[in-house]
Amino acid sequence: YQAALPQPEEKVQAPPAADISYILQLFHSKDGADRRETAKKLMEEALQKLRAGEDFAALARAYSQGRNAGNGGAAGTVYYQPGNRISDAIFSLREKEYSGVIEGDSAYYIYRVNSLKPSYQAEYQLLPWEHKRRLFQERLGKSLEDASGKGGCG
Repeated sequence: YQAALPQPEEKVQAPPAADISYILQLFHSKDGADRRETAKKLMEEALQKLRAGEDFAALARAYSQGRNAGNGGAAGTVYYQPGNRISDAIFSLREKEYSGVIEGDSAYYIYRVNSLKPSYQAEYQLLPWEHKRRLFQERLGKSLEDASGKGGCG
């Protein structure tokens, strides 16, 4: 266990990051089909306006139900999470590019990438919690694999 835990000052590879904004329309699994369809139509309308050249921030203020709607949909920094379909969609975009309408578990989204930061070296202690956890799990898995290959476990 201890061998898998990086030292706080250890330099590790941080994942790519993106500063994003989004527009969202919520729905609930208990909502009827009408509410879900209305939410999707509103998002498609916002997407058409984006494609026609309207400002993302203005559309977020007008269409989004997110708590960040008042500041133009600005959501801050997110980090790439391999295998997560929303993360994959965001990180497939270039700077200043926006997604199509993406269906989540309880909302429809349109994401915009404001800026991208490639993967970089950082001290383990400075990584966001979810990436510390992922790195630890990867190292623990490798450590257990190595130990079982040497007859130490299992």
